[in-house]
Amino acid sequence: MNGENMNLEQKLILLTNSVQSLVEMQAKNEERFAQVADLIKSIAEGTARLLNTAEAHDQQLDNHENRLGRLEA
Repeated sequence: MNGENMNLEQKLILLTNSVQSLVEMQAKNEERFAQVADLIKSIAEGTARLLNTAEAHDQQLDNHENRLGRLEA
């Protein structure tokens, strides 16, 4: 259908279909965004746990180095 041969009702139907498609696409995008947000939150939590572990190991290494230094002195 081209615009010159369509009546108002046909144009409204096409417009309604376009809006419905946009609404469906928006809903899918919102769902994907929520999934990405959950993934980012999970990654951030994992990163925080890794940082805590690394800091604890660093502290343990410092303690071992200090004890070794005292033994060598």
